[in-house]
Amino acid sequence: MTEGCELTATALRWRSIPQRYTFVDALALDGEEWQLCFAVAELVASDLAAGSLIRFVAQEEPQRTRRGLRAFQCSKLLEHRAGPPPPLLCAPCYPLPPPQEGNHAAAVQTGDEPSSGSVALCKHWVRGGCSTTGCAFRHAFANEHEKRTVREARLRWAAQRKAHEDADDPFVSGGESGGKSAHGQRHAEFAAWLLQTFGAEVLRGGSGVLDVAGGGGDLAFELQCRNGVRTTLLEPREVRLDSRQRKWLRKQGEGGLGAYRHLRDLLDERFEESDEGRRLLREAACVVGLHSDEATELIVDAALKYGRPFAVVPCCVFPRLFPQRRLANGGAVRTTAAFCDYLLQKAPGLEAGFLPVAGRNKVIFRRAAAPPQPERRLATAAASYVPQSVARSQEKFAGARTEASASPNCPEVQPPRMPPPRVTRVATRVPECPFFSVSPPRVLVLFRPTAISVN
Repeated sequence: MTEGCELTATALRWRSIPQRYTFVDALALDGEEWQLCFAVAELVASDLAAGSLIRFVAQEEPQRTRRGLRAFQCSKLLEHRAGPPPPLLCAPCYPLPPPQEGNHAAAVQTGDEPSSGSVALCKHWVRGGCSTTGCAFRHAFANEHEKRTVREARLRWAAQRKAHEDADDPFVSGGESGGKSAHGQRHAEFAAWLLQTFGAEVLRGGSGVLDVAGGGGDLAFELQCRNGVRTTLLEPREVRLDSRQRKWLRKQGEGGLGAYRHLRDLLDERFEESDEGRRLLREAACVVGLHSDEATELIVDAALKYGRPFAVVPCCVFPRLFPQRRLANGGAVRTTAAFCDYLLQKAPGLEAGFLPVAGRNKVIFRRAAAPPQPERRLATAAASYVPQSVARSQEKFAGARTEASASPNCPEVQPPRMPPPRVTRVATRVPECPFFSVSPPRVLVLFRPTAISVN
């Protein structure tokens, strides 16, 4: 197809690389499914809806996608308007063959009956297993092309995991799984590693553990609620306990420490200048970060600056955000292995260890406190950079947050501080609940009454 052809299609699904590209799975007028790529300047993912009709100028790519779809690089969006929701199609869009009698187990390996070709393939099943009861997605291949594509993807993923393995990792060998726990067990394994390496008494000293960029708070829950190590979670997003965690706290009653404390804030110079931030950094028994992304180097710098023990498990590198990173030999830091070497070169006495979990499992840590380095500055990303989680939180939690405030057994939270400043209001009246009281200014305090009946 020549450059500059005008095409029309209906949007099925979409995804984006923030501030760069928007990818759209679209249905052509003749029923064929395409994959379209727009620059964000032309089409923003948030403007799309199922059934949106888009007219555009595009050039076809020479190769098809891994799913066997025709791919188009779209240079200009001519028209975009709402339309009726289209049927959900799998790719390639061929109907499933009727299951043959006597061969049902081979056709549907998990026992789930695919109703028609309009049911999309379950991504969890493709990656190894789906634990969702009554999963609405398909647990069988529609055709040989789809089966071959998934098989090649699994081989590619295995090769990528093999390439990322560290030669010093003692858990690489041993058994089909490599002697490692599943990636989902990383929080429990890291908590156990911290207790074994530093000791419970050390971690319970001072203000306890400071968990930076802890995501959903799973590590903080493991440390405080399951192991009795007081933990403060520093995370800009809202965090809620799931049903299993709330059930655990109810069973503990008055015998445990209760839910961990949550500060909705960023580890940066402004946090350092606050009274609360200075106190936590000076008194923390250990500063930790598990796959803390952009905050990983900040954790190391803050711990070195205030002379505190620390432990981080590096994951993503973000070389474009931190182009100033250089190894001792002058090499650029663009891989996780190079990032780990870069962190180890920041100060003498730093060590490396490994967690028995799949995925990024190398730990960079310092066992004991050391003299502070007040002259050290925290690493900063590009001047215009704002973490995606912060940007999403600004939009999601602007205005009233009554519903989140009323959840039982929610960790203690502080109001968010996110650039640019935005006032976040919290209703002062909360539905009656024996687990909560509201203390100004806008802080939820978790407490346990002397007697409470839990059914």
